[in-house]
Amino acid sequence: MSFYKVIGIHSCREALKARSSKELKKIYLCPEWHKNHLLVELAELAKMKQLKLEIMSVKKLNQIGESHQGVCVLKDHQLNFDIRSVGENSVVLILDRIQDPRNFGAIIRTAWLMGVKCIFISSRRSTYLSPSAIKSASGGAEYVPVQRKDNLRQCLEELKKNQFWIYALDPCSKNSVWEEQFIGRTAFLLGGESSGLREGLKKTCDKMLFIPQKEKSASYNVSVAVGIVLGEYSRQKSLIV
Repeated sequence: MSFYKVIGIHSCREALKARSSKELKKIYLCPEWHKNHLLVELAELAKMKQLKLEIMSVKKLNQIGESHQGVCVLKDHQLNFDIRSVGENSVVLILDRIQDPRNFGAIIRTAWLMGVKCIFISSRRSTYLSPSAIKSASGGAEYVPVQRKDNLRQCLEELKKNQFWIYALDPCSKNSVWEEQFIGRTAFLLGGESSGLREGLKKTCDKMLFIPQKEKSASYNVSVAVGIVLGEYSRQKSLIV
């Protein structure tokens, strides 16, 4: 069984709170962990989960991720998503070739707070659930399923078959996010930091949207774009429901 490395105090706390003892393998703490009350709290949580505690040097923790804050938890990532069980007002994300793990982590965190049911990400030329991404998600990786897909076009078609309306975010679109009314099951497709969306994926979508901006030659960071569009989606749903 492959385990994922969780680093950072906030992310490790959520992993220990959200996961069962069977899903957790062990916790690594820096040699002077007892001098930090937050690490002491994590050690107590780990004991409650009957988790094996091991001391790891700062040098080795740095090799996992330099923002470790003195702690690393090993966990099984299995979070399941059943497309047949989602409600009528459900939202998912599809990410094409997102390469920056910190961007990906920020997206996961926003998705968690905005109630996203699942994130689909391309398996090629994309980051995944690295320690840096999980750290940046600040706990969100414990609540939002992430599925890697070899073929995003097939993923989009499968979502369509299950009554999802697919929106692609593209600055060249003529349709503003602010003018769109989101009804029913919704999926947002976003491209990578440098490459943007592939043309083949754009053609598979139901509608293209853009986020208004003053400077046409620039573009939003992809994690910021996710926050903006999910914020508008959530605003509408809070008014509708």
